[in-house]
Amino acid sequence: MDLEIRHLRVVCAIADTGSISKAASRLGISQPSVTTLLQRVERMVGHQIFQRGRGGARSTTFGEQFLQRARLLVAEMDALGGEIAGPAGTIRFGSVHMECVSSLFHCLETSFPDISFSMCVEPSSLRLAQRLVHGDLDVAVLAIAESHQIPLPQELASMIRA
Repeated sequence: MDLEIRHLRVVCAIADTGSISKAASRLGISQPSVTTLLQRVERMVGHQIFQRGRGGARSTTFGEQFLQRARLLVAEMDALGGEIAGPAGTIRFGSVHMECVSSLFHCLETSFPDISFSMCVEPSSLRLAQRLVHGDLDVAVLAIAESHQIPLPQELASMIRA
């Protein structure tokens, strides 16, 4: 099973609210569903994302790194559904070579049949970030290694924090 955007939304909601039950309320789904989705994500990635206790849920060290990537992807997916292209537009999509890209691309084409997608594969996440800033791409999926931070161009970093 591959990670899906709904998995990332759940993880982000838990981090934002500090609680599985509050995340469930925010997402409009049951608390057991949120718990099940979180457990599924943790099994897929092979790490615990949150320390859970009576005081709520706090992200682990791995969880912080995972959240950084998840927030980036969720923001990009939200932009895809909204403001990037009109009903008959073309979205220029860039990615490093990753296993999830083909299924993500297929899902986008299925979900947005009136929008055309073009795909550009770059070996460098830094190059993709630069292409986003320069307007050569509308959306990009970046690969970030745990031991290596990508210095995002200031224009892109400020868009992500906003």
